[in-house]
Amino acid sequence: MLERLLEPVLADCQAHRIPILGNFGAANPPAAARAVAALAVRLGLPGLRVGLVTGDDVKDGVALDQLPVHEADGSIDLRSARLVAANAY
Repeated sequence: MLERLLEPVLADCQAHRIPILGNFGAANPPAAARAVAALAVRLGLPGLRVGLVTGDDVKDGVALDQLPVHEADGSIDLRSARLVAANAY
């Protein structure tokens, strides 16, 4: 989906020096950065600069059994749940 969203605008953004910022690849920022760089090469944009931010993964510090259960979530059985991702913002 990342390539599909960026392909129509990437060349124009580079030409007009418009930065693109986003939470691309929330679960895997390095892979998202590689995908954007590969798209730039495919589109003939070799000078495109791609950056990424890492270090917001806080999954290992979250105790699922310690999270508050909100009224709307009361019917969810958390005993068998597995935390997939948790990111700071």
